[in-house]
Amino acid sequence: MSVDAECAVLLRMPTLRPDDHLQLRIVGTGTQDFRYDQRTGEWTATLDPAAHPDGVEVVVVLDGDPQLDGPLHLSTAELAAPACRIDGRVHFARHQDVLVGESHVARHFFPGDPESTRRYDVIVVGSGAGGGTLAYQLAETPWRGGRPPRVLLLEAGSYLFGTHTGNLARYQPVGPDVYPNIFHHWGAFGRRRWRAADAESAKARIAQGLNLGGRTLFWGASAPRMHRWEFRDWPETVRDELYDVWYDRAEQLTRVTPLVPSSYQTMVKAKLRELPALAEFRHFDPPMAIEYCGPVPGAVPAGIWSAAELLLSRAMQDGRFGNLRVHLNHEVVGVERAAGEVTGVVTYDHLAGRDRTYRLADDGVVVLAAGTVGTAAVAQSSGLAEDIPLVGRGITDHPIHVVKFWMRQGGDWYSRFDSSKTVSRHLTDAADTDPAHPYSVTLDLGANLNQFRFVNALEFTGANLATVDGKMPGELVFMVEAPLVEQNAVTLTETRPVGGKPAALPTIRIHPSPRAHQVQDALDTITADVVSAFGGEVYEQLWAPLGGVSHEVGTMRMGRDTPGRERPGVVDEDLRVAGHRNLYVCDLSVFPNSPAANPTLTLAALAMRLAAHLSTGRLTAPGAC
Repeated sequence: MSVDAECAVLLRMPTLRPDDHLQLRIVGTGTQDFRYDQRTGEWTATLDPAAHPDGVEVVVVLDGDPQLDGPLHLSTAELAAPACRIDGRVHFARHQDVLVGESHVARHFFPGDPESTRRYDVIVVGSGAGGGTLAYQLAETPWRGGRPPRVLLLEAGSYLFGTHTGNLARYQPVGPDVYPNIFHHWGAFGRRRWRAADAESAKARIAQGLNLGGRTLFWGASAPRMHRWEFRDWPETVRDELYDVWYDRAEQLTRVTPLVPSSYQTMVKAKLRELPALAEFRHFDPPMAIEYCGPVPGAVPAGIWSAAELLLSRAMQDGRFGNLRVHLNHEVVGVERAAGEVTGVVTYDHLAGRDRTYRLADDGVVVLAAGTVGTAAVAQSSGLAEDIPLVGRGITDHPIHVVKFWMRQGGDWYSRFDSSKTVSRHLTDAADTDPAHPYSVTLDLGANLNQFRFVNALEFTGANLATVDGKMPGELVFMVEAPLVEQNAVTLTETRPVGGKPAALPTIRIHPSPRAHQVQDALDTITADVVSAFGGEVYEQLWAPLGGVSHEVGTMRMGRDTPGRERPGVVDEDLRVAGHRNLYVCDLSVFPNSPAANPTLTLAALAMRLAAHLSTGRLTAPGAC
């Protein structure tokens, strides 16, 4: 192209309206308006490459509100092209509001009782894998003294679905034996309610599930146990109790089931055992929280587990006003504290447009389960960070390396009708040690498993089908365990007007763990061995964006008081907040490291354990963490 040619900056965002005022602010230079094309649905601004020989930083501004992501750097190479697309790199606070609604189904099963003056034994904030499981278990368990507990569950969002999105209308194939993955609805419903601290943090894809069931409506259903070495930063008591009792019970609750066996799957595992790079690895069928077959012949299987299903089943069983009350559209903005105790929870009722405060009964407790970002924000708005400096610190997501490849028709492993999913973990890494192989290896062959989270469905549609036909997709996913990155943080610096709609957004600094670079050579060796063994051709490799699969942890970390191995924390082994008799946390924020696999089963096990401890009063004496 000539040096005089301009570069068109293109943005397509369905949530924008044609009458919106959208501007491109060139950092240090000036501002120009985007133009909207009704025919294409695109917004266009132009930049002169000659004016920016070293690239340029820009900010997109919507009605005076700059994007949440911080400045975008457009490189010299991007400006040299006729067009530069910035889709997916721009987010606005207006589009990330809580999805408020009150359908007939929601009113029928979860009518709430916001005007009630009753006091509660337990108030749970958040309805995902931690909070939803905890509330369900508490409602099922006699309270101290044998009576049913009075439980209130507060959820910021509304009722979206009563089951996992993978259990909804069955997807039609978009190509020969190829189906979209079960995760693609997450992009429409996940809420990105935070500001990026810097350009690196802006690359993260952290989003909150502000709806009944939280992110369990969209998760990938992989439900492994953490290996013993992954607990090296945890209290030994917690690790031992999970292995002795709570993992078994969590697997029963979430219906963890191995894949249906097949001869193809057996052959794949046998082949993996032959590979030099995986000689010291164990290869097994991945545990999935999916009921593939009904409990008795002829019964309809329940499919993929979600916390929304637990709560809906409880509402059906217990009636509209049982001992578990669920208040939807109630966003918690803080907890009221006095002399080391919590007395109540302050919420904003999105339907009524006003604040409400819910009170505890004598010896009542509050459990924050709003997620790694949400709980840290509530804790800071309540002043906890003034007493506990680690509140909000250390947000971390495990590095995930993805390798996509094809197997051509005619090869030994090509099949239009078979598929395989295996997980490989190293055999020799022992408990309480820093492992030499801190990662899991997941191999997917064949797309009809609906498990290809990192495969874009567009690769199998339209004109691309001509290049896909006669090829079988394969994917390697490496999840790398990571200690908390201490420099990362969720920080709440804005203040909310009293009684006003919650508008304060936290700022997140999240940079990758150095583990990614430490294991890259080992992952490359395994990749070469596996792809060669199955006759594959690699067509893409990438490090997934942080937060891309919603596994971020660490902002309310669990401490450890083992003599000689002490680690400070925000919560103790009972998940109780330091210095508070009756405030607890039960979500991924309590994890003191990011494990090498999906953490959902471990969180469900922690929730069941906490429910049992709270119900019986079997707790350690409160103290510092």
